[in-house]
Order: sequence, then C-alpha cells, then structure tokens
Amino acid sequence: MRFRFLIIYILSIIVFKIDAQSVFTRTYGAPGSFNEGKSLAITSDSGFALFGSTGGWGAINGDMVLIKTDSLGNQQWAKIYGTNNTEQGISMKISRDSGFVLAGNTNNNQNGDYDIYLVKTDSLGETIWSKNIGDFNWNLCAEVIENENGEFYILSNKNNIESNSKTISVDKLTSLGDEIWSRDYFIGNENEANSIILLNNDSLLFCGKSFNPITNSEDAFISMINSNGDSIWTNFYGDERKEWATSLVKNQSGYIGVSANRLMTEGNRRPFFFSIDANGTVQYNELQTGPQDIEVGDIQYNTIFNSYNIALELNDGTYQSAGIYHFGLPFFYVCSNVIDGLGNSNAGEIVVNYDGGFAEIGTAFFLLPGQSSIFLMRMGAFCEKSNNNLLGIEEKEEISEKIYPNPSNDKLFINDLDLKKIISINDIAGKSVLFESNNQFINTEKIENGTYFLTFLTNKNHLITIKFLVIHP
Repeated sequence: MRFRFLIIYILSIIVFKIDAQSVFTRTYGAPGSFNEGKSLAITSDSGFALFGSTGGWGAINGDMVLIKTDSLGNQQWAKIYGTNNTEQGISMKISRDSGFVLAGNTNNNQNGDYDIYLVKTDSLGETIWSKNIGDFNWNLCAEVIENENGEFYILSNKNNIESNSKTISVDKLTSLGDEIWSRDYFIGNENEANSIILLNNDSLLFCGKSFNPITNSEDAFISMINSNGDSIWTNFYGDERKEWATSLVKNQSGYIGVSANRLMTEGNRRPFFFSIDANGTVQYNELQTGPQDIEVGDIQYNTIFNSYNIALELNDGTYQSAGIYHFGLPFFYVCSNVIDGLGNSNAGEIVVNYDGGFAEIGTAFFLLPGQSSIFLMRMGAFCEKSNNNLLGIEEKEEISEKIYPNPSNDKLFINDLDLKKIISINDIAGKSVLFESNNQFINTEKIENGTYFLTFLTNKNHLITIKFLVIHP
C-alpha cells in the first residue's frame, strides 16, 4: 500500500513539473517589414531555432532568416541568408553535426525562375556552404531531411509554366550538398507534395495530393521510395471529395500518423487524420466534424504521452487563428487551443518539448497592412497557454478550485455554473478513462488510484482542463 501511494506521489511531482513550465507567446522580426515563420526546432540547450523569411534586417527583396532563442523565447541572435534577388525560407533541420540545414526558394538564376536554395551552417548560424538546385522548371522546396549518414533529401514541386504540368521531385545530396541522384514522380494530374520522412535508412515516405481516377477527384496520397529513389508503392486516401495530406510522422510502434484535410460539400475544410502501416494500409482514421472551417498542417509524435500534436488553422469567418490539436492514440481527443490575440495568424511547424509540452511557429498579422511578425507559442503538456503577453512570460491561471474534493475517493463535484458538457477524463499517459457523471459530479469510486485530467466545455465554448487525484483508502 505504501508503495502504491509512493507511485501516486511521484506522478504528482511529474505533473507538477510539467504544469510549472513557463508558457509564453513571443513575436520576432524586423519592425515595419514582412516576416514569416515556417520551421521550428529545439536546440541542445533547450532553446528554439526559428526559420522563415524576412524583408528586414538588411534583407534585399526578401531573404531567409534563422533566429535562435533561449528556452524562454528570448532572442539570442538572428541571421539572414540570401542574394540580391528574392529568397523564401521553407524548411529547417538541426543537422547531425549540431549545425543547421536551411532550405527554401530563390529566383537568383539566369531565367528568373525559382530554384531550391540550400544553406548549411554551423551551430552559430555561420554559413559553411550554399547551393542552388533546379532546372528549367519552377522548383519549389517542400521539405529537407537528413539521414544517419549525414546525407540530405529534398522534396520539391516542379512546375512547368509552358506545359502547365506539375511533377514531384526528390533529390539526394551528399553532406556537402553535391547531387547523388534526382528523381521525378508523376502520381497524376495536379501533383503537389508536402512532407517527407525517413521510415528507416533504406526507405522514405512522402505525401501530398494528386488526381485519383478511381474517385475522379483530387485525393491525398502517400508514396514509398527506397534510398535509390525507386518507387515501391503509392496509395490514395479519400473519396469523391477533395483531400490532401499535409504531414507524416512515425510513432514508437512503427506506424505512421498522417495529418490530412477534406473539403466538405458545404465548402468548409475538415481535419482528416489516419495512421498506416509500412505497407500503406490504414490502421485507424478519424474525420473531425463541426461547423468551423479548420485546416491542419504539421503533425509530430509526442513520445512522453504516446500521442500526436497537430498544427491547425481555424477560420471563424472573422479572421484566421493558428493553434494546436493534442490527440492520444488512436486519435482520441485530449485538448486543443488556438493562438488568439495576434489577429490573423498562419500556423507553421510544431515541436515537442522535453517535458511533454509543445511549441508552434507561425506568422502573425496583427500589425499594419503589409507588416507581419514571426510568432512562437510555447504550450504546456495539456494545452496550457499564456494570455499572449507578447512582451514577457505569464504562467497559466490557476483553476483547480473549480473541482472538489481533490483528491477524491467517492464523488468529484464541479463548481462551475457555466458548465455545458463534460468532455473527457484522461490519465497521465493521455489514455481515455470511462466514468459515470450527471454533469454535477463525477463518480470516482470505480476510477483507479492515480493522477487524471478532467476536460469540460463551458457555455462560452471554452475548454478547461484540470488536474485531479483519485486516492481510495
């Protein structure tokens, strides 16, 4: 019995540490200019690396920008990369040597078309080498990744302006940026690729959208290729409506989580999540429903809670807000939050922090027309967020007095007259827990000892998540 209470005490300490982590919203960029946030990574010192584009800081016609912060989002340095022409930052990864590989687009060529612009830096952002990669087409970067040998793969979209044809391309490069091979893939009409991952060192997966003759519509697709670029399989996912896959991630069980979207008959977008095995067979799928127009982008796997974090954009008809979904496996809802207070905002990539929380990068348009900022939103493990104090850090509001008694061994009462609906109870691992309730109290007699998170919806459609303990004598 004493051992069981010791375990509960340890879990309480773990959750307290997660809750106690600072959450914040900060913005970055040269004042009075356009700044765009696209890609995000956690550095070895628990800080953040933010990547995108800027029209300021001495940029000529727009350059790629890399910003380094500490763990609290305080900017440490910012550096721009480009030419006298236009560059746009798209994808960034921390490389195996602790430097950065930066990938984007440039029109710095003889034809004025766009090529892929690839830059390799050291850990302080100083350029080691840069490359232009492209041909007579418009070559637009989608994502760059690195394998365990220090070689790079670049996923891109080739647009032939004269023939109006679209082809997907994958380039494999040495650690110095020299080409090993380049392969083109024509899935169907209207090809567009969005994300690429290493399944293992011998095979890769990439996803996007293309025309599916079976459904006679544009559908999400996923393709597997080997390390030589040879096609292994391509599968479509969707129906007669329009679908597109935006991002892929491998979880600890070897399955691949997919974030995708579906265009509904009423014209709104809906998130469309599913997971596949290594053969492309669907293991689980879920279509999010509701009146809102929601589009999802980047998906990341949370090893601490065995869950998925997914970037979203919510359009309520007034303005567009970026945010995050947090889903347990297989895709049961845990929590979500939008990033308000920034006006219109677009979501970029998300990362999972070492404590199980997560962060998102994006673009905020709350300034004057033609101006924007890169934002960084640091959330707690269960979507706790700041009140968007853009100049500092603010701990989340304490709301534990809304439930009592805590710990509970019989009934847990909810002291909130604005209660609309109890959504869920999840354990510390994010697993959904069955419970009995009459919307005034929750029967905890049949819930095992442990730490749990109660989520309920208010009449103002605010989601509130509260931690509580169950301790039976």
